[in-house]
Amino acid sequence: IADLSFESGINTEATEKQLMLDSDNINFDEETGDMIATGRPVLTLPPQNTTVIADKMTYNDEGNILKGIGNVLVLKDGKPMKGDYLEIDMNEESMFVDNPISEANGINVKAKNAMQKDGVVILNNGSLYSEKSSISRIASSMVGPRFEDMIVRPEEQNLFFGNPEGNNLTMHVDKIEIDARKNHDIIKVKNIKFYHKDKYFFRWPGFTAYTNKQHSYFEGNYPEFGSIPKLGMYAGPGFVFSGPAGSVIKVVPFLNYKNKIG
Repeated sequence: IADLSFESGINTEATEKQLMLDSDNINFDEETGDMIATGRPVLTLPPQNTTVIADKMTYNDEGNILKGIGNVLVLKDGKPMKGDYLEIDMNEESMFVDNPISEANGINVKAKNAMQKDGVVILNNGSLYSEKSSISRIASSMVGPRFEDMIVRPEEQNLFFGNPEGNNLTMHVDKIEIDARKNHDIIKVKNIKFYHKDKYFFRWPGFTAYTNKQHSYFEGNYPEFGSIPKLGMYAGPGFVFSGPAGSVIKVVPFLNYKNKIG
């Protein structure tokens, strides 16, 4: 970061990379070459729409490395992620976080550490979980389920399914990969083991889901069974391909019986 300017020893602004730091106290360690900000400093990066808050921050001009230490909070597009320690290498444009915790769409993400480089985020030794009990309806419709249609209303849950509290379904997976493309997010889950109330049910080798950037629908290579009136039935896992403008194409085995079976 170049051209640092100080205002009353409180605000620091880096104009070249459009970075702003607001802190109660800013000191310089001549031995290490670190600028040290304390008093719950707030770092803002307007181009990335990102804000970083921590108990203490250090910046080393020689290595171009920024560190957030203690009760770290990262706000990206208004979505929070918490951690114990944050390190950003501005030369490599990479990030490392210790014990990250995040929440999105009711799903909590927790890991031992997270690394980000070249637009890819890797979380190690983590889990995805929800603290809310819910029942989802997965319908085979040949056009991809919409997330809002999958949510079963509480009055319907009690009427048809009973109280879902404590009826836990757990999935243990070896690896989750998220490929963020221009029009799609592609999620790959490998080696899934299903548990119900801590009892092992079965294992599934893998699952790939395609969703648009708004995450309003998804389509995947999971097994399906259904039919379309006056046309026929379909069964088996499908093959999914990404299409233009956030669309997807799915190929699935089909049995036609309108005029004759074929």
